[in-house]
Amino acid sequence: VLGRTVSVDNEKSIKPVSGGNVTLTIDKDYQTILERELKWGLEKFEGDSASGIIINPNTGEILAAASLPDYDPGNYKKFELNTRRNRGITDPYEPGSIIKPIVMSMLVEEKLIKGEEIINTENGKYKIRSANITDTHPHAYLTARGVLEESSNIGMAKLSTRINENNFYKYLRDFGFGNITSIDLPGESKGYLKKPKSYSKISKPFMSFGYELAVTPIQMLSAFAAVINGGNLYKPFIVKDLKDSKGRITETFMPEKIRQVISKATSDKIIDFLIGVVEEGTGSNAKLDNVLVGGKTGTAQMLIDGSYSKREYNASFIGFFPAEEPRVACLIQVSSPTVGRYGGQVAAPIFKRVAESLIEADLNLVPQKNRIERRKKYLDELLKNNSNATPNRPIKFSNIGEQQSLENSQVKNIQKDKMPNLINMSVREAVAILNDIGLKCKVVGNGFVSKQSIAANTPITPGQICIINCEANRSKGLRLN
Repeated sequence: VLGRTVSVDNEKSIKPVSGGNVTLTIDKDYQTILERELKWGLEKFEGDSASGIIINPNTGEILAAASLPDYDPGNYKKFELNTRRNRGITDPYEPGSIIKPIVMSMLVEEKLIKGEEIINTENGKYKIRSANITDTHPHAYLTARGVLEESSNIGMAKLSTRINENNFYKYLRDFGFGNITSIDLPGESKGYLKKPKSYSKISKPFMSFGYELAVTPIQMLSAFAAVINGGNLYKPFIVKDLKDSKGRITETFMPEKIRQVISKATSDKIIDFLIGVVEEGTGSNAKLDNVLVGGKTGTAQMLIDGSYSKREYNASFIGFFPAEEPRVACLIQVSSPTVGRYGGQVAAPIFKRVAESLIEADLNLVPQKNRIERRKKYLDELLKNNSNATPNRPIKFSNIGEQQSLENSQVKNIQKDKMPNLINMSVREAVAILNDIGLKCKVVGNGFVSKQSIAANTPITPGQICIINCEANRSKGLRLN
């Protein structure tokens, strides 16, 4: 600019050298799909921000990751710092109900619940000390499976009392909460996991359905992957290999197993429960036509200025497919949606669109999709007469103190080879009788039995399932024995 002569000493000059290359685990088709559908969802449900991550649950490889609103890396200075961060690894939040499969897995692993057990879920309203717990989908009774399918906060709170605080904390730590995952990206937050010595009397119940702890999306997805892959926690990674300027691989990164958290048997059981969440429960908006999906919805009130907002929510869905052999797991999280509120309304439809597009784009993902028979309706399965069924274990109620004495009931006169007439019995008495004669049961409604799926005096086989429909008032009709 000043017109001065600049001399260069070639002997002291260093010639430019071609740099190396980084190969990522990111699949560009997966990435395009995730970004497109996440943008669609953020606009449709009018949220403030959104995150999405797709992972191979069997290796920890990150196949796609997106955060919205996004920015142009070539002109990053034109964008605010708030926009430039990677929310999937930097932003911890209270996860809500997507934590429930994690808690359920530790209870199953410790043999503290049975899948057929009946839990009193209090018609959707329950108080622990001075704290009120409510269910969006109120039920009088649910099985442990039903607690997950219907996302019952009350059911999870009651079940969580069975595991002691130290074990509860240890499992959460083993799943990776409260620590960074050590993913090969900068800026990762370790979230927040309260230690047992800091627990209040209601901490464990509230943590069981996703409050009083904070997780990042990558932590949550890594832990969920462990639940569905046989119990193994893997370190998530995004760099596949490094190459020099001539294309020669100088370093390769392989899947790194951190620890075994739960057994494969527990993992298989939770997978079955999570299929039920999508097939029959709160995650039905994630259901695909030709592919079985498992997953869990989550909705959590956001903490605004020190108190929980009644308007601001984090809506999440975390799912996997094909459910029989999970190859892909995906987390979708939307902050402060104004159209819809719940994870099943907001995040599940985004997941569905992502899954459908992935299946169409990657023919190897679900090669037999056209031949897959979707799971039959759960209630249809319950109604089916299984002549080879074995007698069921006794059904226990969570609230033992509320069980009625059956000394004066008709249990003593029940024939165990024929179906009794349950009409007008209380739900507790009916369940106790079915248990006594070796039948499984599904309770719909609450109060007194108004309908039973197996007709009275019909021959029965131990292990059959009877659905009893209940209403608040006794029927005006007579009970016929």
